[in-house]
Amino acid sequence: MEFAKVLQRRRAIRHFNTDPLSINTLHSIVAAAQQAPSWGDSQPWRVTIATGDTLARIKAAHRQQALAGVKGHAELTAVTPIWPVVSRENTQTWLTGIHAFLGDQASRLDTIQAELFDAPVLVYLTIPQGSPVWSVYDLGAFGQTLMLAAADYGVDSMPAYEIIKYPDIVRQFTELPADQLLVMGIALGHQQVDRLNNYPTGRTDTHQILTIKD
Repeated sequence: MEFAKVLQRRRAIRHFNTDPLSINTLHSIVAAAQQAPSWGDSQPWRVTIATGDTLARIKAAHRQQALAGVKGHAELTAVTPIWPVVSRENTQTWLTGIHAFLGDQASRLDTIQAELFDAPVLVYLTIPQGSPVWSVYDLGAFGQTLMLAAADYGVDSMPAYEIIKYPDIVRQFTELPADQLLVMGIALGHQQVDRLNNYPTGRTDTHQILTIKD
């Protein structure tokens, strides 16, 4: 598949069906992601994947806390609690747009998040505790490459704060090493036929973010 087509296929999927992914497919996706660039070839990333019984236990515990309104406490904290104005405007545009698109189904957004998007696979991305900030950039490149590799294998994805907002649950059931910092989670699977997956997310006009000095 041409790269441009892979980019077009890769989009946020908020509701997955129950079709499982094979261990071989997951291994191939992660192996492809390892081609991502990293500073000094440090390759700081580590990957932990939850499926089957482990995933079922994580989902049950997550659902209980999410529906009880327990506030998220992810391990990677924001540098500042306030996004820049442009970013806040982009987020508000997205929120307003998707709620209008879903209409009376908008409340399902919170429900499906509490269910961790019904995904058959959750991928947890970590770097060593105390890593330089640059390693976060490296891990982001790895995560994006992983999602593009997944798309090339016909697998849908959803990176989300929701997946890692209760790190105590993740650590309990995956036995994540204490020396690893839990940074991001990515849901993998095949999309369910659902209006939740049909919202056409927009992007800022390229001219507004690009400067070329000749």
